[in-house]
Amino acid sequence: MATIGKSSAVAEITYLPKLTGFPAWIIWVGLHIATLLGNRNRFATLINLSSKYLFSGSHNAIVGETPYVVSKHKQEITPLEKQRAARRIEARKAASQRTPRETRA
Repeated sequence: MATIGKSSAVAEITYLPKLTGFPAWIIWVGLHIATLLGNRNRFATLINLSSKYLFSGSHNAIVGETPYVVSKHKQEITPLEKQRAARRIEARKAASQRTPRETRA
């Protein structure tokens, strides 16, 4: 079983034909909720998934939300930060070019 997106999944179940789309998605959600431990977790997950499915316009109702982050101010890098970053890059390049014998010594 695998979800593809909102209201879409694929399910191969023994003794049943291969299911796709909404019926497979309903089976996936039911199985997912049934395998949770504790009725409190089942109920919370059922409410959470139902609300995301009904009220969210997002396509990723099961996986979660993608946060929308916007910087409120212009971010600038100081000359000192640029210099440190350049040193780190050079150190990584030098370390990757060493032979295994040089790293052992």
